[in-house]
Amino acid sequence: MVLDVNLDSLKAAAKVVVWPKKTKDIDNQLWMYDHGYIINKNSGMVLDVQGGILESDKQIIQYKRKMIEDAQNQRWYYREDGVIYPQTNPNLVLDIRGNWTKAGTVVLLYERKYEDN
Repeated sequence: MVLDVNLDSLKAAAKVVVWPKKTKDIDNQLWMYDHGYIINKNSGMVLDVQGGILESDKQIIQYKRKMIEDAQNQRWYYREDGVIYPQTNPNLVLDIRGNWTKAGTVVLLYERKYEDN
Protein backbone atom coordinates (compact mmCIF):
# COMPACT_ATOMS: atom_id res chain seq x y z
CA MET A 1 0.00 0.00 0.00
CA VAL A 2 1.11 3.55 -0.76
CA LEU A 3 -0.11 7.07 -0.06
CA ASP A 4 -2.60 8.13 -2.72
CA VAL A 5 -4.87 11.13 -3.28
CA ASN A 6 -8.47 9.94 -3.21
CA LEU A 7 -10.01 9.63 -6.69
CA ASP A 8 -6.90 11.23 -8.27
CA SER A 9 -8.30 14.58 -7.13
CA LEU A 10 -6.65 17.87 -8.03
CA LYS A 11 -8.75 19.76 -5.46
CA ALA A 12 -7.54 21.31 -2.22
CA ALA A 13 -8.66 19.35 0.86
CA ALA A 14 -8.91 16.02 -1.02
CA LYS A 15 -8.38 13.06 1.31
CA VAL A 16 -5.12 11.17 1.38
CA VAL A 17 -5.72 7.41 1.48
CA VAL A 18 -3.79 4.17 1.22
CA TRP A 19 -4.10 2.27 -2.07
CA PRO A 20 -2.29 -0.60 -3.77
CA LYS A 21 0.66 0.61 -5.82
CA LYS A 22 -0.40 1.23 -9.42
CA THR A 23 1.61 0.33 -12.52
CA LYS A 24 0.18 3.07 -14.77
CA ASP A 25 -1.42 6.50 -14.22
CA ILE A 26 0.61 6.75 -11.02
CA ASP A 27 1.18 10.50 -10.59
CA ASN A 28 -1.32 10.73 -7.71
CA GLN A 29 0.84 8.16 -5.86
CA LEU A 30 4.15 9.92 -6.46
CA TRP A 31 5.47 12.31 -3.81
CA MET A 32 8.52 14.53 -3.51
CA TYR A 33 10.16 15.76 -0.30
CA ASP A 34 11.27 19.41 -0.43
CA HIS A 35 12.34 21.36 2.68
CA GLY A 36 9.89 19.44 4.85
CA TYR A 37 6.97 19.57 2.43
CA ILE A 38 5.70 16.32 0.90
CA ILE A 39 4.40 17.31 -2.53
CA ASN A 40 2.06 15.27 -4.74
CA LYS A 41 3.24 15.04 -8.35
CA ASN A 42 -0.27 15.05 -9.82
CA SER A 43 -1.72 18.07 -8.01
CA GLY A 44 1.38 19.94 -6.85
CA MET A 45 -0.26 20.21 -3.42
CA VAL A 46 1.30 19.16 -0.14
CA LEU A 47 0.37 16.84 2.71
CA ASP A 48 -1.57 18.81 5.32
CA VAL A 49 -3.60 18.17 8.46
CA GLN A 50 -7.32 18.87 8.07
CA GLY A 51 -8.23 21.95 10.07
CA GLY A 52 -4.55 22.83 10.51
CA ILE A 53 -4.39 21.60 14.12
CA LEU A 54 -1.72 19.04 15.00
CA GLU A 55 -3.60 16.59 17.21
CA SER A 56 -4.42 12.92 17.19
CA ASP A 57 -7.23 11.60 14.94
CA LYS A 58 -7.02 14.44 12.41
CA GLN A 59 -7.38 13.45 8.76
CA ILE A 60 -4.53 14.00 6.30
CA ILE A 61 -5.41 15.91 3.14
CA GLN A 62 -3.65 17.63 0.28
CA TYR A 63 -3.64 21.42 0.32
CA LYS A 64 -2.00 24.46 -1.21
CA ARG A 65 1.54 25.00 0.02
CA LYS A 66 1.89 27.71 2.69
CA MET A 67 4.88 29.89 3.46
CA ILE A 68 7.30 28.22 5.89
CA GLU A 69 6.37 30.48 8.82
CA ASP A 70 2.69 29.42 8.51
CA ALA A 71 3.22 25.77 7.58
CA GLN A 72 3.66 23.89 10.88
CA ASN A 73 0.84 21.56 9.78
CA GLN A 74 2.46 20.98 6.35
CA ARG A 75 6.10 20.28 7.18
CA TRP A 76 7.20 16.72 7.88
CA TYR A 77 10.17 14.55 8.68
CA TYR A 78 10.56 11.18 6.98
CA ARG A 79 12.61 8.56 8.80
CA GLU A 80 14.42 5.68 7.10
CA ASP A 81 12.13 3.19 8.85
CA GLY A 82 9.13 4.73 7.07
CA VAL A 83 7.73 6.84 9.92
CA ILE A 84 6.44 10.26 8.80
CA TYR A 85 5.75 12.88 11.47
CA PRO A 86 5.20 16.65 11.78
CA GLN A 87 8.43 18.59 12.24
CA THR A 88 6.96 20.32 15.29
CA ASN A 89 5.66 17.16 17.02
CA PRO A 90 7.54 13.84 16.73
CA ASN A 91 4.94 12.20 19.00
CA LEU A 92 2.35 12.29 16.20
CA VAL A 93 2.70 10.15 13.06
CA LEU A 94 0.86 9.30 9.86
CA ASP A 95 -1.22 6.19 10.49
CA ILE A 96 -4.41 4.38 9.51
CA ARG A 97 -7.18 3.56 11.96
CA GLY A 98 -7.11 0.05 13.35
CA ASN A 99 -4.18 -0.99 11.14
CA TRP A 100 -6.67 -1.53 8.29
CA THR A 101 -5.08 -2.26 4.96
CA LYS A 102 -8.23 -1.92 2.86
CA ALA A 103 -7.81 0.18 -0.30
CA GLY A 104 -9.20 3.66 0.27
CA THR A 105 -8.62 3.76 4.03
CA VAL A 106 -8.02 7.37 5.05
CA VAL A 107 -4.67 8.43 6.48
CA LEU A 108 -4.78 10.07 9.91
CA LEU A 109 -2.46 11.75 12.35
CA TYR A 110 -2.15 9.60 15.49
CA GLU A 111 -0.08 9.48 18.62
CA ARG A 112 3.06 7.51 18.01
CA LYS A 113 3.16 3.93 19.30
CA TYR A 114 6.48 2.24 19.68
CA GLU A 115 5.36 -0.74 17.61
CA ASP A 116 4.10 -0.96 14.01
CA ASN A 117 2.38 2.25 12.84
